[in-house]
Amino acid sequence: RPMARILVVEDEQVMRSLLEKALAKWGWQATVVGSADAGWEAFAPRRFDVVLTDVRLPGRSGLELLDQIKALAPEQAVIVMTAFGSIATAVDAVKRGAIDFVIKPLDLAYLELTLKRTRERLEQEAELERLRPHADERESLGGLVG
Repeated sequence: RPMARILVVEDEQVMRSLLEKALAKWGWQATVVGSADAGWEAFAPRRFDVVLTDVRLPGRSGLELLDQIKALAPEQAVIVMTAFGSIATAVDAVKRGAIDFVIKPLDLAYLELTLKRTRERLEQEAELERLRPHADERESLGGLVG
């Protein structure tokens, strides 16, 4: 399968390079930026399989970016990263359309699992979309099943 594309929005330089290395190792093609504005600039012209954004960013928050992305592309998978103790923020993000959240400090093994699950879910949804037009074909053959 083709390499999945991920947009990472994280303002801390150390965390950005850590994520960049980990994602490359896990087989993701990552675009990594440091602010919501840079995230939007990277997102708008091209599509990603997943957007991974921190909530706390300089200027506009990751939740504002989430809203903006969802307005343009409601089907976009967005995962938010939020600090330990900010579960209410994570719940808010999911209500706004985030597919999942991860708690910081990041557990890389858990992040890898979350991304894997997200990717499998997206592949299943794509497969269902592909099969949906054929769902009525059985009935159109007069109920005959060969």
